[in-house]
Amino acid sequence: MKIGDIVRQSGNFIKGNMKVSSALGVVIELHELPEHLKNTPNGNFLLTLGRGVTVMWENGKISESFAESSLEVISPACNKD
Repeated sequence: MKIGDIVRQSGNFIKGNMKVSSALGVVIELHELPEHLKNTPNGNFLLTLGRGVTVMWENGKISESFAESSLEVISPACNKD
């Protein structure tokens, strides 16, 4: 996942009668997991969740620290390098 990717919720962590949002958003920031947290009892769990992702949704709302593994890339960012 990279900045500029268009994403939506993947539904990986939604159980029961809750619906997965169909809203689309754009990744605007990625947050690496700090090294000191990787070596904690919850470190493996945090690594499974992945990086924190800040997403700007199509309604203009910004969600900070969304778990990377709870999002799916719908359209990758175009890089013209």
